Amino acid sequence: MAGDARTIFIDGMRVTADHMDHLQARLQEAVRDLRRVVGLRRVAWGLHVSLQGNTVTVEPGVAFAPSGVRLNVDSLVQLPLPAGAPPFRVTLKAVETDRASLRVGDQPSPAARPIRAPTRW
Repeated sequence: MAGDARTIFIDGMRVTADHMDHLQARLQEAVRDLRRVVGLRRVAWGLHVSLQGNTVTVEPGVAFAPSGVRLNVDSLVQLPLPAGAPPFRVTLKAVETDRASLRVGDQPSPAARPIRAPTRW
């Protein structure tokens, strides 16, 4: 019986770029599978939006953009209600940020550019 593709590591084994590429490829496949199951343009979990007076609250959660990009809100977000007449729409927008701890020398690495999703009107 076949199992999921994976690399088995043993103590003393020399880990090569091929091993790491294989691990990353399998992880990417799994993530793509999950996104297909949940669906693009969908909330995977959380992101409950509520209105209290003139403040909109967005709870932590994850959604997938039409392109498949993961949109996440890591902590509770509170925003003032915008000026103008309702209805209003809460939109997530993916932006890239740099994490200094993941740089290679002074150059950002692909891993140093996670997707963040601040809420915007």
